[in-house]
Amino acid sequence: IRRSRVAVAARRNRAEGRGTQWSFFVKSTIILVVLVFVGRAHEVVPGVPTIPIGNLVVLAAAAGLALGGYLKRLPLLYRTPQLRLAFLLLLVAFATIPFALWPGGATSTWISVAKLWTICIIIPLAAVTTRQLSIVTKTFAVASALLVAGYVLENLLGVPNFTARQSLGFDRNDVSLFAAMGIPYALAWAAPGSRGRFFGIGLAGFLVIGIIATGSRGGFLAMAAVGAVFLLRSKLLDWPKKVLVLAAALGLSVFVGSGDYWQRISVVFSDPTQDYNFQAREGRIEIWKRGIGY
Repeated sequence: IRRSRVAVAARRNRAEGRGTQWSFFVKSTIILVVLVFVGRAHEVVPGVPTIPIGNLVVLAAAAGLALGGYLKRLPLLYRTPQLRLAFLLLLVAFATIPFALWPGGATSTWISVAKLWTICIIIPLAAVTTRQLSIVTKTFAVASALLVAGYVLENLLGVPNFTARQSLGFDRNDVSLFAAMGIPYALAWAAPGSRGRFFGIGLAGFLVIGIIATGSRGGFLAMAAVGAVFLLRSKLLDWPKKVLVLAAALGLSVFVGSGDYWQRISVVFSDPTQDYNFQAREGRIEIWKRGIGY
């Protein structure tokens, strides 16, 4: 039965590959899109952040897709429920611009979001085979590690002012969220029998350390949610190995996290009303109230 499944998978992969091979240019630009927009890799190089490299990478990727005949897949994207919902939200946001308190700010925000959401078109158009999707997910795992590396260097290794040059578009909650999203891809990279298995294991461990280094409570909750889904739904490992992986992640978190960090985490479960989000004017509760009023 196992051999037949392997044969079916091999035939499917060969069928997927017919007419969908990536050129070197398309492959390179897709990798760069993920590294730039997720990993912010260009921001650690002095002088590069002043160049609109994000726009250049997106234009290059779009040109590669257009010249390679990938645009004929555009009608297929409409069949994807997640993309339909994403574009519906974008349309609703556009329709509310005339009623905004600050129409100019709302317009510039909408344009920046719309430009970012071009990734929702570029990557699905390009990555259609199992191998191509694997390249994208592995790049995402590496990019999320690059993104969180600044917090590891600054908060755990004492390198000063590193995050001032990196993660310019994200705060610690965004960074920790990307890291939590990268953990499953790193674990998939570390699947038994796969090449780069030990690199994937190390990468997953580094992402766990990075989430703790950000000090984000939301990141901790995201990591806990990823762990629960991995335990209940993942088929990469059997149950004993999955429990062992989660125990290792928990032990690593306890070892890396400081007493102050775990004190902040405990407030989420013990008495969340003592948090600034419930009390301060800049907290989420008061912001939500003012938003409803607007």
